[in-house]
Amino acid sequence: MSLSENQAKQIATSHLLLKGDHWIPVSLDLNLTAEHRSSSQGPVITAHLIADVDGVRIVGWKKPQFEIRQIRPDGSLSPYDLESVVRVLDAFNEDNEAEAAGAIGINRAILAKEDDRELEKLSAELREAAFQRARLQILDRLYGFRAAGVRLHE
Repeated sequence: MSLSENQAKQIATSHLLLKGDHWIPVSLDLNLTAEHRSSSQGPVITAHLIADVDGVRIVGWKKPQFEIRQIRPDGSLSPYDLESVVRVLDAFNEDNEAEAAGAIGINRAILAKEDDRELEKLSAELREAAFQRARLQILDRLYGFRAAGVRLHE
């Protein structure tokens, strides 16, 4: 699907897999296994990046999600950390309740600080490289080309 300049704002998601020192786009439907290790004996590292899109321009980025999944002795991957998703939803709900009562909610800010510490597990160069690769993939998709790992949402 190609966007024209007058279409409404959208969200674009990009799913990437770290292989060595570079990111490759992968389908969200890909069943990751030990074969997808980021290094010969390392974990599987993925990035999920979300961009705000206006027409054919990326106008901003949401908080990135980098996932580091260890390989179990049986060769399967450790499960996704769904606890972090629950923490985010709880923080939003608690802050919304506080703001409805006239107070200032701080749970999202506290969670953001914790997330920043978690992001430090990957080097700044690798994080920046993920954004650059996602940017190229998303722009390809916006201009009507096939782009693995990219989805557009209205």
